[in-house]
Amino acid sequence: MLYILVGPSGSGKTTLLRLACENRPNVTINVKRTNRMRRSDDLDILTCSVDSLNDCLLNPKSYYVYSLYDNIYVIEKSQISKALQENKIHLLICSDFPTIEKLKKDYKGEVKTIFIYSNEQDINEIFYERNTLENEKMSRINCNTAIMRFYRNNPDFFDFTIINDANIDALWQNMQSILDMH
Repeated sequence: MLYILVGPSGSGKTTLLRLACENRPNVTINVKRTNRMRRSDDLDILTCSVDSLNDCLLNPKSYYVYSLYDNIYVIEKSQISKALQENKIHLLICSDFPTIEKLKKDYKGEVKTIFIYSNEQDINEIFYERNTLENEKMSRINCNTAIMRFYRNNPDFFDFTIINDANIDALWQNMQSILDMH
């Protein structure tokens, strides 16, 4: 099963990836290529040149390519296919709704979306704690607002919602309950 973790930047998606990798041997994660600089807590990011990412645009049968927060992201379809063939739980972070729609269509019946809900003000304060570049902060705040608006206007788009109230144990317990359904 492919579980797509969706939510604003800073909502806890990477924390859930880390916890799943540490505690669930049947979990794999999708490593995306991007031109964004990797943060120390990133598990799912491989920083690449823009030219190499643009080459992926020429091969849509092998990659999903999207732009978010003024960065390019590339998802390799082969990682998803391999995990599904091996009956693994495969986790992917993606908050680009057109890409999620394509994933749902291409992997019909094998995709579940999990929205990580967190207080917008708390999320925006995280950028000041992280080493987020100044020019990226405003882009992320604007995108976070759009993601939250989409969630409020389209709650049926998501299969599950996990509320992150800054209690990591509760966050992880809720995620485990979802993964236990696999």
